[in-house]
Amino acid sequence: MRRVDNNDNDNPLKKKEGSPDDFMNKMRTMISKSLTEEQKEEYGRLAEKFHQSFDVSKQAPGDHNVKEIALEECLAYLIESLKSGLHPQHMTKAERGLVQSHYGDKWYEVFEYEREELEGIVDKDGEMIL
Repeated sequence: MRRVDNNDNDNPLKKKEGSPDDFMNKMRTMISKSLTEEQKEEYGRLAEKFHQSFDVSKQAPGDHNVKEIALEECLAYLIESLKSGLHPQHMTKAERGLVQSHYGDKWYEVFEYEREELEGIVDKDGEMIL
């Protein structure tokens, strides 16, 4: 049996420089510094809602509004998808309605689309986008 020494460089339990933990800590620090106070507060509120919505002892949703969290997550996913280049024709009517309820009737302008570009285009459900 091999004896593990604290000075042993081959010790797999010894934390090595450049480990994934170091990388993640550096990323958290960098991201945290780049956020505004408003963004930090918003992330804090979302995290609080998320953690309160689960009863860890039962591993089941609590009495909180889980549907609200699901809609917020869905909206966040749709917004990021649109920012990344998802064309509105690949959205369903319900997804488009969620984005429209958040941004208003001219939601498409937020993502740099012109009304003329979207008129006459059909979505995933076979309905006109505008």
